[in-house]
Amino acid sequence: MRKSSAPCVAFETGQVWQLADSKLEIGLVGKTLVHYKHYKGLALRPPTQLSSKISLEKFLSTHEAALLTKAPQLPAAGKGRGIRPAAAKPVKAAKASAKPVARK
Repeated sequence: MRKSSAPCVAFETGQVWQLADSKLEIGLVGKTLVHYKHYKGLALRPPTQLSSKISLEKFLSTHEAALLTKAPQLPAAGKGRGIRPAAAKPVKAAKASAKPVARK
């Protein structure tokens, strides 16, 4: 019989985890996979890595990671300051030329 283990931590976009000598920032979170960036040392742009939720949870628990920041809460729809679409400008009709263009 196979054990099903549910992750004890719900990964969310924007979380930052502190490890002993590095940081790990959660990117996109899917149904079973997580995109993350592992900042080691003074790396400015580490590659985005892809891992399953279970293996990332095991990695964080073996390295005794601590959650620094939780994911930012987005305002509800219709509240707050959103970006408004630009007003549509009227399109000018092109002038028709008096002479048709002859093609050879």
